[in-house]
Amino acid sequence: MNGAVADSNTSLPTACDTQSDIVPRRLHPDDLRRLSAMISSAVKAKSPEHTSEPKTLQPRPPRWPALMRAQTACAYCDVSPSTWKNYNNRRVIPAPHTIEGCVVWKKTELDLWMAWGFPGSSSV
Repeated sequence: MNGAVADSNTSLPTACDTQSDIVPRRLHPDDLRRLSAMISSAVKAKSPEHTSEPKTLQPRPPRWPALMRAQTACAYCDVSPSTWKNYNNRRVIPAPHTIEGCVVWKKTELDLWMAWGFPGSSSV
């Protein structure tokens, strides 16, 4: 086996002896520097992440709870709290549930209501 690494411009010795691939030999510090520079330039050329501009993170959609109080439900349905109260008084939105004295709405029922296009909300 040949002990030299071939490159288009530069040839560097390998870390193994040319007589035997089992016995490693030490590289000269200059060879190590050149090898390190070649590796880093190859990595930078292949990976598009190494740009001067910082990578922007995309916001994740929020995870909504299965049961929501009025403030969370109106934020989930993208209506104001006063509109939510108006819809609740007119029984436009799905009926709330009371669990241990806490008034909540089920996310699944709100999803259906929104999927149907907010029925009953057109005559505010």
